[in-house]
Amino acid sequence: MKKQIFSLAMVAALVTTASAQILIDGAENTDYTINVASGDSITLANVSDSTQGSSSLEVTYNHEASSEWLKDAIIEKVLDTPLDLTSAEVFKYDIKVIDENPSLLMVIQFVDDNGYVFRYLDYGALTNASTDWDTRELRFSEIQKSRWVAQGRAANLRSIARVRYNILNPGEVENGTTVFQLDNLRIGSESGLLNETVINDFETYTDSAAAAAAWPQRFGAGTTAAISTDSLHGSQSLEVSAEVTGRWISFAVENELPAPMDFSEAAYVKLSVRGNSTMAGLNPASKFWLVDGNGRRALGYGFTWPQIDDWSVIIMPFQTDGVEPLNADGSPAWGGNSPWREDRWDGRAAPYNDNTDLTNITRIIVGFETNNEPDPNPYPLGVVDVLFDDIVVGFESALPSEAPTSAEDWLMYN
Repeated sequence: MKKQIFSLAMVAALVTTASAQILIDGAENTDYTINVASGDSITLANVSDSTQGSSSLEVTYNHEASSEWLKDAIIEKVLDTPLDLTSAEVFKYDIKVIDENPSLLMVIQFVDDNGYVFRYLDYGALTNASTDWDTRELRFSEIQKSRWVAQGRAANLRSIARVRYNILNPGEVENGTTVFQLDNLRIGSESGLLNETVINDFETYTDSAAAAAAWPQRFGAGTTAAISTDSLHGSQSLEVSAEVTGRWISFAVENELPAPMDFSEAAYVKLSVRGNSTMAGLNPASKFWLVDGNGRRALGYGFTWPQIDDWSVIIMPFQTDGVEPLNADGSPAWGGNSPWREDRWDGRAAPYNDNTDLTNITRIIVGFETNNEPDPNPYPLGVVDVLFDDIVVGFESALPSEAPTSAEDWLMYN
């Protein structure tokens, strides 16, 4: 690689703006769980050729011939402790392909403590063999959900417990062997790469009365809004309180946006939620609605996490399916396997194809519900408080520009 000449001051400036990195998987052992199709096999080995640490993971994947989309090989690592990935702006990993296979697709899956998944598709990772390492960069905004994985449920960015290297075949694959090495799965942050808009951070309300006026009850008799000083970001959050009298009842408050917003190109929504253990075991869900100028609603769900007395950052990707539509009978077209769905109960009528106009969102609604009713019946639960902090929408973002990885890549002068 051609060297560039920079002064020490210029290099110092580069260092101060460099991406902070968190290592997710250093590939220092072979403690992974493998799952492959019948007739296929995967062998793992550690080799000293690496980009960090003392070793990388060499993967030998023996596969039989197959039609497209029938391979679903998984190499899963359970992390020592769950990681908080809320600062992620870009995901990176290093790969060296020994024996390539252009018919295979690498998918990186991140799995939270409840088994909910978000993922990244990297179509070119296994296409070309090389003697050099290739650093793959995946923008945070390329995040996807899948209706075929973990019911498409929204994951918690603050509690990622496992990572999966998932190998699929979008094309026909021949009988053969694919060999590659993996190392240094990590996140980069603090580079200003995200393209996000904070819809509301609840910092501008002077007191609970101001918050209540801005967020009146929308669903659930007696639901109220107030300000709490227990917050994940800044100094205050929104407290939504209600007497929970049964399952499948929404308790929510509504806010009119200062101006209509366009979500049609949005990649995801992040919703910070602090749950309440009073709802433990009742499969509670945080709920976030986008309401268009005609009153049509798209509903985002965050299941299970609201049952803990701690903050979660629920990530609800739109990609690649968008908002789940309704069938002609009003049922969810994908069986509810999505964090987003059209809301049947917003006044629309059969055949329920009057979908939300994401280019003209004028109001938002936040709230919660429970979905289980065990025996003996625990309801009513009494007054339950759930807190909401930063509501963020993200759009397509940039990749980091090429920069030196170490001082050894540069010639310096005084």
